[in-house]
Amino acid sequence: MPRHFVFRNPAFPLGVKRIQDQTPLHYHVHEDYLELVVIGGGHATHIIDDMKYSIGPGDVFVIQGGRVHAYDDIRNLDIINILFDPEKLNLQLYDLQSCTGYQFLFRIDPQSLEKDRFDNRFRLNGQQIPVVMALIDSLVNALNDDLPGCQFKAITVFHQLILNLVMNYSHMDAGGIANHVPHLIGALAGSMERDCSQPFNIDEMCRRTNMSRASLFRYFKKYFQSTPQTYLENVRIENASRLLLDSELGVGEIAVRCGFDDHAYFARRFRLATGYCPGDFRKVFKDRS
Repeated sequence: MPRHFVFRNPAFPLGVKRIQDQTPLHYHVHEDYLELVVIGGGHATHIIDDMKYSIGPGDVFVIQGGRVHAYDDIRNLDIINILFDPEKLNLQLYDLQSCTGYQFLFRIDPQSLEKDRFDNRFRLNGQQIPVVMALIDSLVNALNDDLPGCQFKAITVFHQLILNLVMNYSHMDAGGIANHVPHLIGALAGSMERDCSQPFNIDEMCRRTNMSRASLFRYFKKYFQSTPQTYLENVRIENASRLLLDSELGVGEIAVRCGFDDHAYFARRFRLATGYCPGDFRKVFKDRS
């Protein structure tokens, strides 16, 4: 589905498409933006990558850009597609990435996983659905408005919607989600985002996820296209970059706060990731910010 059909303003890539139909929704693709799907009512079969999943009221999932999918066996389906480009919207997530629900919904690609991802999908309960639907209605109203400030209002409501979904995930029945693999890997990634100064050696990661070393590496690679150590180092470098620009802390203290005990090693890894040594990075980019 091309961008000009989805977004009223190409410079503000956020849109909502609600479909209440009884005919099959044939295979289609959403270019390079994300699709947050909320099932408001009815039932259908979701088809993606030759796999089929039954979906029903309250189901919430994300379709990554470029994925081809379709819906069949539709029965009174009410489907809300919230389409957005997170990079161009420049969403300010702050510490939301440290929440397991955020990792599960937005970082772990459900279409790259096995059947367990959708068998243990995120489903809103009867009390949560009306609240989420009300937020979606507010988002639609803001997007259809032409008054000054409407984009700010829309992005504010969108942040509220994401926060609500992430918090609702954390309130799900622990027995239903706590032991399946995507939740465990998402919880580990959230812990890294929350406090990257912790050692997080492989033995500790295996203990947190109750997995063998081989399983930990296999699932982390499957869900994040990365090893656990690489993911952790990327989080540490990102946090260090932020502290270099937003604080007056010395480079050595920043290294320690971001989990690097060896300052020289921190400088080498930072330069490899950014092309700058920490001090030069601060000099070059602090003035610009």
